[in-house]
Amino acid sequence: MSADRDYLHLFNHIPKTAGTAFKKSLLRNVGEERFLDIIHPDKAKIDETLAVTDTGKLSWICANFHNKQIESLRQSDGRALRIVTMLRHPVQRGMSLYRFVRNKKSHALYKRISKMDLLEFAQDDALDRQLSEYYTRRFGGGSFDDAVALLNRDKLVVGITEEMSCTMRVIARVTGFSDLEVPHANVSKQFSEFDVDEDRVAEATRILAGKNPLDIRLYEHFRDVLLEAEA
Repeated sequence: MSADRDYLHLFNHIPKTAGTAFKKSLLRNVGEERFLDIIHPDKAKIDETLAVTDTGKLSWICANFHNKQIESLRQSDGRALRIVTMLRHPVQRGMSLYRFVRNKKSHALYKRISKMDLLEFAQDDALDRQLSEYYTRRFGGGSFDDAVALLNRDKLVVGITEEMSCTMRVIARVTGFSDLEVPHANVSKQFSEFDVDEDRVAEATRILAGKNPLDIRLYEHFRDVLLEAEA
């Protein structure tokens, strides 16, 4: 691709999509001096960090960006943007989030859901900020078309967690990175003592799917794009 310094690369790290593992691999290839990882999930904290950062010295910034933050970086940095992100099927992402939080007492949501099973978690409307149309809101402010437009405008690769081998091959091809083996990190158990009732898991699956029609559509669209890119 063109010289690395001609672009500001953003890894938009969506929680529970294998992003933590990918960041470690990315850092090995980029080097610490041109790599910034903003690990705080709060939008205001990301804004504060960006406000005091000379992005011109960086080639990659990793954070859980909102679409407005991406637009702000486009204006303030001046370079063309290239975005890498990972999408996981929204139902599987929701289940993974539940199992991760139930096993991590330090998580901000632990107290709220510590007594819930998966179905109760899926039914809790107060958690919709995490469980309902997360991708579409993050990239398009709630609009499917705007999410697709933003990602198509700037995307380097939209990876798919369930197609990780394919994702890594495509990223290696377009970046020239040679060391993209992804270790396991933040991997939640597929099943646990929290969701052994098959009927309740099935109902939770139905509810999570019902909360994410646009995200499922977005996921399927970019899964097809990824697979076509390798064909």
